[in-house]
Parts: sequence; structure tokens; C-alpha cells
Amino acid sequence: MVDRFFTAQIEAAKQLQRELFVRWQREHRDKFPGIADLATRIRPGIDQVTGEMLEALAGQGASPDPFPLALPAASTLAGISPGAVRTARAPLSPGTTR
Repeated sequence: MVDRFFTAQIEAAKQLQRELFVRWQREHRDKFPGIADLATRIRPGIDQVTGEMLEALAGQGASPDPFPLALPAASTLAGISPGAVRTARAPLSPGTTR
């Protein structure tokens, strides 16, 4: 389950990135002033959420029915498309092959 979970997180991130690029092209966006720094602001936040997700997964143990899994609040941040959220959460949905 852990492999599927993190593969889904990577796919969701790629999906969100593609969606954002399409949106920015449609809006004729150029450079973004005042964007958060990847190394000092964005990556530490991602690392924190990753740690929280690992703790949530570890807390499920070998339970035959790991649902519902309590996900970190950041997994539902505004601005993340519903499609990317579905992709990220797919391995955690009831009925998913384990």
C-alpha cells in the first residue's frame, strides 16, 4: 500500500503541475513576482506533510480495513484541483486493491 500511496502522490503532483501550466498559458501569465522560495518555504512544508502522511500510514498498521485514514489538513488545501486530490487519495479509497 505504501508504494501505491507514494506513486499516487507523485502522479497527483505531476497532474497538478500540468493543470497549472495550462491555466497559466491560458491566462497569458509571465513571471510570478514574490513567489515563495522552494528551498526555504515550499520544500519544508511538503516535507512536513509527507511526515504526517507517513505517520498516518504507519498508524494503520496491518489492519485489514485501513479506512478511513486521517489525512493531514494540507491534503485538502485550496487551489489543488479535485482531480489531483482524487489521484492522490486513490490508494486510500475503500475498494482499492491492496
